[in-house]
Amino acid sequence: MKVYLIRHGYYSADEDLSESGRKQVLDAADFLKQQNLDFAQIRLLTSDLRRALSSTEIIKTTLGLTEHAVAGWLINGTKSNIPDLIDTFFQENPECRIVVAVGHMPEIERAVDAYARRFGVKFSANAKNGSVHFVDTETKEVAEIFCPS
Repeated sequence: MKVYLIRHGYYSADEDLSESGRKQVLDAADFLKQQNLDFAQIRLLTSDLRRALSSTEIIKTTLGLTEHAVAGWLINGTKSNIPDLIDTFFQENPECRIVVAVGHMPEIERAVDAYARRFGVKFSANAKNGSVHFVDTETKEVAEIFCPS
């Protein structure tokens, strides 16, 4: 299974994306679109915070997806074991082979670092606004594959 973890774009005082944040997310979404993913196998998941939801809408539109779901384990401040919850999500949704998850810095970094430890890979995530981290649970690959300029 493949997991793309995207940090929301930079946001303003009202908790919505700033203009630069929208550009960060649009650049990340354009990058994902160029990866030639099988959109029928993608599930788009997000935190329920405004900046993540706004980022999700940009990604959904850019990729031509029709829906997304809020995942409690992406909510800012969760202490959940995100890799275990992603594994459970894949087990409960066998038609899904790709998760694109929009969340927040600490959760993304903890999730990517936990996968790296699980796979025995040296990696330290640094989830910048609009960055995309990739995890392949079959090949045990962990990487930051996009960081907006």
